[in-house]
Amino acid sequence: MKGSRNLLPLLAAFAIASSPAGSANLLERHATFQQFGSGNSSSGTWTQARRLPARSYEREVNEAWVVGFLSGSNLIIVDQFDTDILAHRDAEGLWAWIDNYCSAHPLTNIGTAANLLVLELAPKGEPH
Repeated sequence: MKGSRNLLPLLAAFAIASSPAGSANLLERHATFQQFGSGNSSSGTWTQARRLPARSYEREVNEAWVVGFLSGSNLIIVDQFDTDILAHRDAEGLWAWIDNYCSAHPLTNIGTAANLLVLELAPKGEPH
């Protein structure tokens, strides 16, 4: 993809964050990382919304933001690593991972949770 080479710094963050120390550094950087939409909401907000009925507005907005973030991140990973991190996965399973993270870290934001899920699923090593 044209222009995807400009995304190598993002992929370098994936590689750095694959270590425990890298994950801590990634979380520190999120204090100044700009996100829009539901990604700015707290993990506590995610947990409350997930307790609402499946068709509630708050729940659907948060869930849609997460799958959109994961899908966009997947596009970069497929381009750089030829690996589809969302293949053979469903939204419910991905949301369950976010549920667990947000329950344990209610003061972080949804974007941090989604980014850490991408880092967990992303291949380790150098892109091609």
